[in-house]
Amino acid sequence: MENATNTLKPEESRMNKFNLPLFIGWILCTNIFFYNEYFGLNALIICLVSIPILTRKQPKNYSQGKWWLASCIWIFSAIGVFVTGGHIHGLAYALSFLFFIAITYNVKLSIPIGMLLSINAFIMGMVNLVTNSINHLQNLKSKNNKWLMSSIIFTIPVIIIVIFLKLYQTADKSFYEWTKFINLDWISWGFIFSFFILTLLLYGFFYFENNNEISEIESDYGNEVTLTYSDRLQKFFGLDNEYKIALSLVISLNLLLLLYNALDAKFLLFDMHSPTRDNTLSELVHQGIYALIASIILVIVIISVLFRGQLNFKNSKYLTMLVLIWLVQNGILIASALYKNYAYVDMWGLTYKRIGVFLYLALALIGIFFTIVKLIKVKSFWYLFRSTSLAFAFCLSLMLTFNWNRLIASYNTTYIPVDRIDFEYLYFLGPDTYSTILKHHSEYNKVPQSIIHDIRTNIPAIQDDLTTKKSNSTWKSLVLREYLLTKELKQFKFN
Repeated sequence: MENATNTLKPEESRMNKFNLPLFIGWILCTNIFFYNEYFGLNALIICLVSIPILTRKQPKNYSQGKWWLASCIWIFSAIGVFVTGGHIHGLAYALSFLFFIAITYNVKLSIPIGMLLSINAFIMGMVNLVTNSINHLQNLKSKNNKWLMSSIIFTIPVIIIVIFLKLYQTADKSFYEWTKFINLDWISWGFIFSFFILTLLLYGFFYFENNNEISEIESDYGNEVTLTYSDRLQKFFGLDNEYKIALSLVISLNLLLLLYNALDAKFLLFDMHSPTRDNTLSELVHQGIYALIASIILVIVIISVLFRGQLNFKNSKYLTMLVLIWLVQNGILIASALYKNYAYVDMWGLTYKRIGVFLYLALALIGIFFTIVKLIKVKSFWYLFRSTSLAFAFCLSLMLTFNWNRLIASYNTTYIPVDRIDFEYLYFLGPDTYSTILKHHSEYNKVPQSIIHDIRTNIPAIQDDLTTKKSNSTWKSLVLREYLLTKELKQFKFN
């Protein structure tokens, strides 16, 4: 299925002999686990099977940290499909697969360029499957392989005849009665059709074809800042003036942030838990986070602009030190926001918005860290973009491995006083919280009766949906969330 070349090394030639059987085996395995199934455990199994298969051509990538990160991102998204399921997890699974495919062939790719290359390989793969098959048959014919040609001449008519026979048997009962001695029930036409569709869709990922035009986009923007870098802004101001602007700006911002952090420290130490304060903790956290979002973005943008070129190489120890102090102060600002959000959660419990605050603050710390690395090691903006985007993708894929509905309900009913629990919010998170709510109600009898009534009304329909899905699939479609939900809801019997 691949074009032969005279430049292949002996070990590469031996490896290529196994490409076609390996590809067919990979497609067959994927089809067995996904045919007539839902996304679930099968997604994790295929992920773990595919990683060593798809990295076969570039075994040296196993030693690359970026390859391992890409693999973990795909594995975490697959675990998310198995643990929770859902459309978001399925989308994350597909996107992380696209990135992993590209990384197996070039570990230097960023996430967006890698995905573009994978999409291009997918499209070209459908074209190449047809052209390479034709070329392969022509090569075999030129070698005068009579046995193969005889097999093809015999097989093609048989396949076509069997297809029409099955169609006619389905269309007419009388014809079926006359020909039923030819039992073709063992043939799963849907499985065969699915196999050929998967072959068409996955060919380009297995036989990856690089697009030089897309790859050059990546190579045009390196991780290092060149000593000769110059642009219109630098020519307009001049290097010395840029240095003066940067120095005055960073000094002013340091003083401003120092005052802010000092007042914030005073609030945390003396005013935060004061009953006489005007603002609620909710308002303080939300206002602080919105301001923090804008400030951290501006920090990264300002440093990327200031240290985009020759200013990195100017003898500017004081400027670099001041910028590092500014970044550390931003880290202190993030730590303060973390503590406020923790206090908020400790008082009122977990919600998706509060979890999102923790996630954003973690990503902000990652951004600060890579900005410090960029500054110290004289890296470009594109290094910062590549590093942070990869780290963000890793964190987000890790977040997908948890059933947050269940965790929120468990935390709030365990650690929050009964009079502060928002049971209506827990109810609207969905059936994952029903068991926790009902158990809490049986112990404390504090859940509003309207919520208990709605849960009792919804459970039979949920059980029917779970039963229907289970009857239409096998263990390959197992989703841990649905398994636990089925087990829990069986415990509750209602009149």
